[in-house]
Amino acid sequence: PSGRIIFETFHPRVAEVTDFLMVVAEPVSRPEVIHEYQLTILSLSAAVSTGIDIEQVIKVLLLLSKNVVEDAFLQFIRSKGQTIGKTKLILRNNRHYLEAENIELLRRLCAHPDIAQSVVRQDVLGPEGRLDVQR
Repeated sequence: PSGRIIFETFHPRVAEVTDFLMVVAEPVSRPEVIHEYQLTILSLSAAVSTGIDIEQVIKVLLLLSKNVVEDAFLQFIRSKGQTIGKTKLILRNNRHYLEAENIELLRRLCAHPDIAQSVVRQDVLGPEGRLDVQR
């Protein structure tokens, strides 16, 4: 899904739709009659950081849309929403530390080749770059 949202400014709830789209999507083009927005991972992250839940985003999209919202688009929002705000990159004593809400997410992140090669403490990585954490 492209994440593209087209909005007609003559919508009966124009103010509500505009406010919502400005929070969850990035404006691409805003001429007088038709506005175009792009829903991206960054715009979803910004929405979540303001306290909006991913399911709220979906609920409002479905409520305000005059067209059928594709299941693939809703799945894209849900899948990206599962990881938004779940990790922190912490700078402590001139070193970066990655913190995650749960161990499974940390394992999945450390399995990524770019992250695995950046891990300083190789003792936490098991065979094939898998995270090996003692509890």
